[in-house]
Amino acid sequence: MKPIPEIYRWVAVLVGSAAASMVFLYFGGAYLFSMWQGDRNHVAEFRNLHHENQQLRQDIELLKVRYQRLRNRLDTYAPRDLRYSDMADQEKSIDPTTPLRIPEGLLKEGIDAQHAFRRLVLEKHRWDRFLQNQYKDILETAIEPVLMEHPSLADKENLKMFDELAASLRLHEKLIRDVRIFHSEIQFEQKHPENDFSYKAYDYKLRLDPFARESSIADAMQQALSALSTGVYHQEAVEVLDRLGDEFTRPVRQEYERLLSVDDASAPSNYNYNIFLTFGKKIMDYAEMLAGQTSVPLASKALGELDYLHRRLQQSFRDLHEIGQHETIDAALLDMEELERTIQ
Repeated sequence: MKPIPEIYRWVAVLVGSAAASMVFLYFGGAYLFSMWQGDRNHVAEFRNLHHENQQLRQDIELLKVRYQRLRNRLDTYAPRDLRYSDMADQEKSIDPTTPLRIPEGLLKEGIDAQHAFRRLVLEKHRWDRFLQNQYKDILETAIEPVLMEHPSLADKENLKMFDELAASLRLHEKLIRDVRIFHSEIQFEQKHPENDFSYKAYDYKLRLDPFARESSIADAMQQALSALSTGVYHQEAVEVLDRLGDEFTRPVRQEYERLLSVDDASAPSNYNYNIFLTFGKKIMDYAEMLAGQTSVPLASKALGELDYLHRRLQQSFRDLHEIGQHETIDAALLDMEELERTIQ
């Protein structure tokens, strides 16, 4: 047998090595490629996690800033609440951070809305207590309820709740201002006794010309109603309401009595009863509003007087309606349609 040349042996070795290398490269390359691809996925995931971590850190910093702003607001309003508490109630033990039950609807709103609601409730409670306990302490001072703007609210029921609280504080504000004016008038009357000169509260209003007279009387009676409702100067308020009520209804009463007289029944009347109707409704509406509202506690004796005044003016309107059936009153001086709507 002829021996295989040496060169062929080397060629066979090289071919086998090449084949083995190709097999190794094929399977090993696939493995290495998968490893490299996995590394790329890990790198992408790491980058995503790093970005998310950065975003969370920014959110944390933003929350820290918002928290500090809320703390600053609390630090700003808390001393104010304490100051008004001390002036209104003379009770330094009142804590403006007293926990209050937040209505369920407000839990869906922001923390600003919840804090504003708590402040409004505290302010209302403070002035409800102050209304009848130490009202005279503010007659000559500038303290008044704190009125604030509503926060941005999404729910209409929550907005209605805020409006009711704000309305009660506005009523407190009006009562305070009316009582201050009434207080000044009563003090002026008391400083000038009858032996000095005969003066009764609001006498100067009775000497004004028509329209200005009725308008001033209506304002004065509203101030007396406010004083009556707060329990301040109760007796003086009743006297003012009786006296001004008599003066206010006198034109109607005189015309009604004149029509009952045979001698003067045909004489025409020149008084503009529309003025009486306009300002009479103003007084009645305010008395009815005070008696019907429940947001502010009134003095114990106020409701009876409010009801009496309301019925008294209502009777004057009925008398005026009967007068209007006669031809002695010019139609331009009395709007019968408006009068009928009022007495219904």
